Amino acid sequence: MKRSSHGFFGFMRSGKKLILATACFALLTQSWSLIFIEEVTMLTDDDQLIGVCERDVDIMSDFGYRILAIGEAFVTYAFPFLLTIVMDIAVLYQSANSRQPPKMPLSCTTSLTRSEYTAV
Repeated sequence: MKRSSHGFFGFMRSGKKLILATACFALLTQSWSLIFIEEVTMLTDDDQLIGVCERDVDIMSDFGYRILAIGEAFVTYAFPFLLTIVMDIAVLYQSANSRQPPKMPLSCTTSLTRSEYTAV
């Protein structure tokens, strides 16, 4: 049975495409801070000028930043974790329902000698 490499997840069968998709995903999920964070300079009590980074309240409200933080946490942590658990369960389920015995690589079978067959 040959699997088709077409479809939505067809890029996962190519290493170069998978690396490119991972890079695009990382860029999208991590670059939001460049847009929504601004540098603010402040004068302290002892007349020192300091710069701090904080959220830009002109772009989005506090509630919007909460939604953004929750969305980023879900997309970058919870979703991959849950996907890993589902795939692990799918592999265990598939191997439990497989009727074929596990296949031994050809390199293992050619290294066995005739005396090892008779000793077993």
